[in-house]
Amino acid sequence: MPTFVCMMVICIFAALIAGVKKRHVVGWFFETFVTCCMAILFLGVYGVLVVGLVQLAVLACLPKLSITKIDPVSMVICTNCGANLPTTFKYCPVCEHSMKEVKAKADAVRAREEWEQGRRECPHCAELIKRKAKVCCFCGKAVEPEQYPGSETSQFTFEASAES
Repeated sequence: MPTFVCMMVICIFAALIAGVKKRHVVGWFFETFVTCCMAILFLGVYGVLVVGLVQLAVLACLPKLSITKIDPVSMVICTNCGANLPTTFKYCPVCEHSMKEVKAKADAVRAREEWEQGRRECPHCAELIKRKAKVCCFCGKAVEPEQYPGSETSQFTFEASAES
């Protein structure tokens, strides 16, 4: 009876640690229980303590799981069928519609967001640099500070500077 209580305590601790580390709580509980049962069969009653404590130490040393969030800009909606797809797809797998114009719209949205955040792509190396940068900090090439592409004020500014 004390061995079973010791097994349950170890299993509960393993489940609690797994929960803190955002791992599957029930899975770790049963995995620890099975490991303790095998320890009793092969190592005897004191083997439960040794194996259980080693397993708790290993679980405590594992890093937390990081939950990756999908960037909403990296997903696009097919204009033909409405499927939600990553921007890496060239054709919609549902309706086989070309995703070129959808990607162009997504790129325009991304460019607008980067512009609002004060960033843009370097025309030479395609790394994100500050909007008003005169030299790219990645490739070292000279770039001209730009106005937002597509805005009417920037077109007039470029036309006026080209004429003078």
